[in-house]
Amino acid sequence: RKVKEDREIKQANAKANVMAAGSGETAPKRTAMFKDGEHVEVIGVKSKPDYNGNIVRVLRFHSDVDRYEVRFEGGRYDTVVVKLKEENLMYSSVQEREEKEEMPEGEIPNGTRVELYGLANEMARWMNGQKGVIVCWLKDSERYE
Repeated sequence: RKVKEDREIKQANAKANVMAAGSGETAPKRTAMFKDGEHVEVIGVKSKPDYNGNIVRVLRFHSDVDRYEVRFEGGRYDTVVVKLKEENLMYSSVQEREEKEEMPEGEIPNGTRVELYGLANEMARWMNGQKGVIVCWLKDSERYE
């Protein structure tokens, strides 16, 4: 439900947030919509489209530059920290796991460093030769993250 509400708010803000260039108006400093520690999803980043769809944790909001400092969790950009605009973040439908709960393991233990090879799918071929770390075993899809 939060995801839908967030999307509606963003669409309404985008329509209402149009300011005339050169009007002399200064945009008021915004307050943080997302709280420190929350998991959110990256959307609509044009300069780095491969960020889109990834889950990040909000570290802090920088009101002076109107950006959130976030850290990627899992996947290709695991532990990478970047600053993103609010419109490039939305609440994620991913439920947060408790810190004590262990991630499911497959035959390869979590945390194992691996090198990818043998990927034949056209969209995934670029990853052949890339190095990564096993985050967890996704039982439903029978794949590693």
